[in-house]
Amino acid sequence: MSETILGTVNGHVDAASLVAERIMRLDCSDMSSWYHFPRYIDRCLVFAQQLLGFNQMQLANFEQDLRNRWATPHGSLFIAVLDNYARMVGHILGWVNVDYGQPYLFNFQAEMDDGYSLLPIVDKVFAEHVEYIGWANAMYEKAGQKLRIDKVRTQTMRNADAIVRYLRMKGIEGVVERTVIGWKVE
Repeated sequence: MSETILGTVNGHVDAASLVAERIMRLDCSDMSSWYHFPRYIDRCLVFAQQLLGFNQMQLANFEQDLRNRWATPHGSLFIAVLDNYARMVGHILGWVNVDYGQPYLFNFQAEMDDGYSLLPIVDKVFAEHVEYIGWANAMYEKAGQKLRIDKVRTQTMRNADAIVRYLRMKGIEGVVERTVIGWKVE
């Protein structure tokens, strides 16, 4: 597959696209993460407002939720995607969720700026997920629970097919499981 097809999670990338250079997993116990955290929060809020239509009250609650998750070391998977100028050009926001007793890693937001390619660092993105899931499963084991995370669900408001293509590149079967339809009752 060409980079034009795989280049971005959100849209089209031409041959002269910009590339994401590195990822950084943000953690409150890591002092260098504190520099990026305010921009990360702002970015998550912008996407919640633009793509999910959050109103001001929802944004305030979401921001407080993110700050609470931040205060718990390893409580969430905060990944910042940076370009070669250390500009944040993408992010992943995830945490452990549970459906009827079965835990899974839920990526609430997985977004890249249009025009940026994740292809050069996709291995690192997957490695961060595997490391986080390993940590969470170790916590279940330490607590004497038989539960284990064996699935990741990623929510995107843009191009789910691009994420599936990235997964296939890694030899992982990705299946679009759900379609969410938002509608108002008036």
